[in-house]
Amino acid sequence: MRMQPSRIPFEWARVDPPKKPPNSPSRPRRDLADWGPQASLPSTSSFGSPQPTQGSAEPRRERRTPGRRMPTALNKGKGTRRVALLMLAAGLCVTVGPAVSAGARPAEGTATAQPRAVAARTYPDLLLVGKLTRRIKWSKLPAKVVWDGTKAGDIPRDLQAVYRGQTIYKIIGLVDDKKPGSFNVALAKKGYTIRFMASDGYHWDFKSRSIIGKKKWIIARLKNGKPLPAGEGPYRDVGSFIHHFYGRQSVKLLVEIKLIF
Repeated sequence: MRMQPSRIPFEWARVDPPKKPPNSPSRPRRDLADWGPQASLPSTSSFGSPQPTQGSAEPRRERRTPGRRMPTALNKGKGTRRVALLMLAAGLCVTVGPAVSAGARPAEGTATAQPRAVAARTYPDLLLVGKLTRRIKWSKLPAKVVWDGTKAGDIPRDLQAVYRGQTIYKIIGLVDDKKPGSFNVALAKKGYTIRFMASDGYHWDFKSRSIIGKKKWIIARLKNGKPLPAGEGPYRDVGSFIHHFYGRQSVKLLVEIKLIF
């Protein structure tokens, strides 16, 4: 049985808006159905957004037609995402190139990672204060005298190594009187105090008589052929002339030697 089409009431009938004047902007076509069954033909005198006439219902928001697209780059799919990633990489100044095998040259135009330069370790001078004041650079301190802590008996484990430096009385001889270059034995026998001072505030005092003739008590700057490690250097006094050598007599982080007359 063939069904008869239902009749559409007059107020639902499709009514075309008046023709637009020449050189007017194009607007999508609208139907009265979008304005509700009780609405009359909207005013299009300004050819802008339709305004409801007096007594009509508030119009609903404009429906988006399939032919209109939002002006955004996200609607372009994979190609746009690829472009966005490239723009992000350019903003971060990152260039990703192919892996370069050993012995192969990198492709032209690709950036290769450069090794970061490591700053050379610097060592402070050894300060000597006595009748004179003098500074000795770390590299200028002789390292010819050897003290072997592995043969020193019962001493702290961190001292069980081979140290190299200069004999302490030769260093004291640079500032113990007005004639630098020789150790004043007569003045040392009369007695004065030698103070070893560390960068962390620790110090150790002893008498000048104790260093006379002690060739194996040294101010070391090398340990097993390398500079003293951090936490022990730049200088350290070591020696085997004291019986039952205690670690507190071997001053770490030594930076100053002061003579107290």
